[in-house]
Amino acid sequence: MNQVKSTVVSNASAVLRRALIQSAVVLGAFVVVAGVVAWLVAGEPGLWGAVLGAALAGAFLLVTTGVVLATMKAAPATTLGVVMGSWLVKMVLVFGLLLVLRPLDFYSKPTFFFVTAFSIVVVLVTESLAVIKARAPYVDPAPHTGSGQRIED
Repeated sequence: MNQVKSTVVSNASAVLRRALIQSAVVLGAFVVVAGVVAWLVAGEPGLWGAVLGAALAGAFLLVTTGVVLATMKAAPATTLGVVMGSWLVKMVLVFGLLLVLRPLDFYSKPTFFFVTAFSIVVVLVTESLAVIKARAPYVDPAPHTGSGQRIED
């Protein structure tokens, strides 16, 4: 069985930060490859479709991770409210963008669709692997002195 290389992290914010950075880097590499392939297959409209599709998917997913990271120290109800509010704003923006892009013909619509779909998969898999590979404690351990004795409050 394959062993998953894990990384010990001190807290959940480090896990989310690592997932956000890794997802952005992998998505950046994916958009370069998808852009070249789309340009070779469909020309300049293919390139535009690939860039728009990756930007749409990446912004939608990476903003959620960023919002969770930004509100991590807040009360759970606050984090939930901000995440749900950002999701609602993103949905309105996505529908608005799709309505604006629909009649335009400077981009390849099939390329836009496929790159958006694959970008979503790429970001979700990368974020999932970053979380799975991280070994974060479920609770914060009690502080200890340099000699290993537990510090009591």
